[in-house]
Amino acid sequence: MRTTTALCVLSALAYTAELGAQRAFFTLEIPSVNVVLRPREKARIPHAFINRLMLRINKPPQVVNYGDIVTRINGESANIIMTARSDSQGIVCDFDLNLRPGFGLLRGRNSFEALVTYFYGRNHYSSFLIEIEEGGKTSPAPGIRLALVGEGGPTPELTLLEPTEAVLSGADVVTISGYV
Repeated sequence: MRTTTALCVLSALAYTAELGAQRAFFTLEIPSVNVVLRPREKARIPHAFINRLMLRINKPPQVVNYGDIVTRINGESANIIMTARSDSQGIVCDFDLNLRPGFGLLRGRNSFEALVTYFYGRNHYSSFLIEIEEGGKTSPAPGIRLALVGEGGPTPELTLLEPTEAVLSGADVVTISGYV
């Protein structure tokens, strides 16, 4: 009897540990390159043509309030480009890196941090690293500021909103037209 009880307890503990290993509190998904990261993992990507990140919080919305999710990309608060929704597995936070200037991934090491305060008052923090290879291609991030050389007067400042992806061209000169 004692042996049977001990085996049942050990198998229950092993099963619980296996479930915990499979479902981390956070996972970060990079849909365009089919990469899924667990906490404290890093991904090495050959280019920076990434427009979207998805953070999955494997807890139901009854446990985690949307307002208690704090995220950072390369040290900058990323909640301004985040939309949160729930699904059958938990909460999904979608990040549109082109929504505001300054959130595009850069060559080298990029960090993504997430902090959640539970319903029970506990904090849970995780970080992820995304490395863009040094020789990798990068797309012009939306919101690049261009200074135009004008004849006298103040120099106007433009913000490039489109295109959001790299434009391959053999031309060294780019013509910009529009209204001021």
